[in-house]
Amino acid sequence: MIQTQYFPMRGGWNQEAPPLAMNPGELVDCANYECLVNGGYRRIFGYELYDGQSTPSQAVPGVGPVLGVHIYKGEVYAIREDGANGRLYRATASGWVEVNNTITWSLNGNYKFANYNFGGQDAQETMYIVNGIDKAYKFDGLNFTQLTTGSGTDNPSLVLGYRYHLMLGVESSLVISGIGNPESYLAGDGAAEIAVGDTITNLREHTGALIIGCEDSTKTLYGSSSADWELQELNQAGSYEDTMQSIGGIVVGLDRQGVMSLMAAQQYGNFAYSSISQKIASYVRAFGKEAVSTINRTNSQYRIFNGADGLYFTFNGPQLVGVTRTLFANDVACIANGVTDGDFELSVFGSSDGNVYKMDSGFNFAGTSIYAFLLSTFSAVGGPTTNKRYRLIQPDIRVEGDPMQVFVRATTEYGLGRSSRGTSEFLFSSPGSLWDVSKWGEFNWDSTYSNDAKVRVSVTGSNMGVYISTDGSEQSVHTIYGITLHYSPRRLQR
Repeated sequence: MIQTQYFPMRGGWNQEAPPLAMNPGELVDCANYECLVNGGYRRIFGYELYDGQSTPSQAVPGVGPVLGVHIYKGEVYAIREDGANGRLYRATASGWVEVNNTITWSLNGNYKFANYNFGGQDAQETMYIVNGIDKAYKFDGLNFTQLTTGSGTDNPSLVLGYRYHLMLGVESSLVISGIGNPESYLAGDGAAEIAVGDTITNLREHTGALIIGCEDSTKTLYGSSSADWELQELNQAGSYEDTMQSIGGIVVGLDRQGVMSLMAAQQYGNFAYSSISQKIASYVRAFGKEAVSTINRTNSQYRIFNGADGLYFTFNGPQLVGVTRTLFANDVACIANGVTDGDFELSVFGSSDGNVYKMDSGFNFAGTSIYAFLLSTFSAVGGPTTNKRYRLIQPDIRVEGDPMQVFVRATTEYGLGRSSRGTSEFLFSSPGSLWDVSKWGEFNWDSTYSNDAKVRVSVTGSNMGVYISTDGSEQSVHTIYGITLHYSPRRLQR
């Protein structure tokens, strides 16, 4: 007798748990899918070349990789070297344009940026630039001002605006400007310098405190001025540079133990510290000091990249929904997230090829097809020692874009048994229509709200994993919400 088993697709990639200990819907392996907040796995959108033109065509002028990207007042900026200096460019309707050819930076800088408003109007927001070699710069969209702190080497590597002070990380010192004046570093104006005892790698504001990530520890700074600054040590775990972000009410960062989270505890001044990468511990070990990160607010994601390899951590509030892996066609050397003039979220990254790319855009990687696949947990419906004849796989799929097909393969015995494969019929874009309910012109003709991508298989085993893939030629993305298996129980294994 044919029986059925349905399981929703959720939980993300889990490479550490024993197969029978995994939850239905978790993934043994995956590439270029992302977890959605309310369940399901969506094949990721692509990225495209970006230079500000309607038809982008230019790399950032210069040689070598893009060393920094930033979004300020809705515009994208990038820094690249010309062989002798680092130069700042703005993306415009005519392509990349140098902002000011008299302002340059030393070679081999590691650029960080911050936007902060010390005035009362939106137009007064300013951008700050540091690179770990030169003095900090302030830029208001037209004019540059070099900031002299008079502290030590005066080569800040980190910058953040916090409680009307400009915070600069200079090796193991936190250099704080005068209150309301990022150009003053006089004690009489409220400036200060705090030695934290460990090289500073990240600065992040969170729940009424400044989180100071260091190489081998994490500190918190409480207070609002030189009258009440209070530095406390949170723990003896550090964070790699460029990996700390704030999302969903927690702070997330990468250290030697993996991707860790800081969540404010009920007691004032305390934070709970825990790992959120246990399920992918083996893979995340390859992510080290060269990793860069950003957030995507639209999808509630923390994204971290090690070259072309990426991990997307999806959150529902402070709760982790799941992690998936991405494999880009270009490496991510630097990355930024911000808002355009039209209040749309924008993420861009600079690559070693000298280009800047706009993320979450289009259906391919700047012209390269996106090969995507996922392998579900090996389901042992009816018992792990009972043989089954698997007859049909029925994924529940919703499509955005042109009609497409998915390739489906059933594989048994944890991948060591037999397999059977097939291709779905064409799947059509949502939404469908309801007679006398849907409005003309607001639905896709002859389509449904979801697709049952039925594929008949014929394979026997005690367990089965479902492998679903696309070759990337489709001009669409799709979301897999669940899978129904049709099977017939056979004899027990003895």
